[in-house]
Amino acid sequence: MENVIYYLFLFLLVIIIRFFKLKNTYKQDFKYKWKEVMFISLEIVYTASGIVIALLLNVEKNWIASVVMIYLVIVIFSAQLDMSNENLSTNVKTILHSIIILIVLVGTYMTYNKVIPKVDINGNTNKVLQDTVLTKNYTIIIPYNDYSLSKHIGASKLKNKPFFFKISINAKNKDSLYFKATSIITKEKLIIPVFQSDRDNDIEFLRNEVVIFENNK
Repeated sequence: MENVIYYLFLFLLVIIIRFFKLKNTYKQDFKYKWKEVMFISLEIVYTASGIVIALLLNVEKNWIASVVMIYLVIVIFSAQLDMSNENLSTNVKTILHSIIILIVLVGTYMTYNKVIPKVDINGNTNKVLQDTVLTKNYTIIIPYNDYSLSKHIGASKLKNKPFFFKISINAKNKDSLYFKATSIITKEKLIIPVFQSDRDNDIEFLRNEVVIFENNK
């Protein structure tokens, strides 16, 4: 919310500067020209460029082009509107400028309250803070068989004598722990057969015998 207030202050500052500039220019005629105070959509759009940059840094990659195109359309339309001196009536220009300003205001609110996570004084996003609070640390012990030992030691001696691998993982619940753990083990090659062979299935995880417990903080 702090970022929204910051930009609202900047937008208000632009309007105030425009107000006093026109008042000083028209003097007595200002009461007939006061609507021109709203002819600032281009300045407001330029001021909102920081919001666009922040948005680009937080949206998914497939949305980046859309955000850029929308901003460019608004900039071009605002610029054309700013240069249309006698082509449009004052009332029409006031309405169009007001619509653009409203779009920027709504976009500012949506950006900092819906798209970009809120940020605390240390620069940590609420998402990070929530994950820190909701995430628990678990230890998962995974029994496994190493069949590369069979021809060296004998399958009978290895029967019902699995090896064990212990790993600690942060997660919100136990549901996906096994898949997360085995994915890490496989990707980082934390478990490898004692003897190398051409087989791809020398390691067998015994999922039904997995032990999981939550670690105390």
